[in-house]
Amino acid sequence: MLILFVFIITTHCYGQIINEISPYPLPGIPELIELHNSSKHIISLYGMTIEDNTTKQMIGDIEIPVNGYIILTKDTLSLKQVFPYPSDTRFIQ
Repeated sequence: MLILFVFIITTHCYGQIINEISPYPLPGIPELIELHNSSKHIISLYGMTIEDNTTKQMIGDIEIPVNGYIILTKDTLSLKQVFPYPSDTRFIQ
């Protein structure tokens, strides 16, 4: 399944970076999108969506802290078992 992340850049979101996209991972590893806030300000994902060719989902009223990470995935548990993420990483399923 191809994942398309619709990302709207505003003047307040210049520090947000899509760090990694994994639409076709190895068996046992779920698809993921990793976001990193490298700015000096909290960044809101409010109003942003993630979609593929059949579905569109609002991310929600989520904030990425300064120098923080957000992982978007369908299977948080499997991803945490495969990769060691820092304890302050937030996962959105």
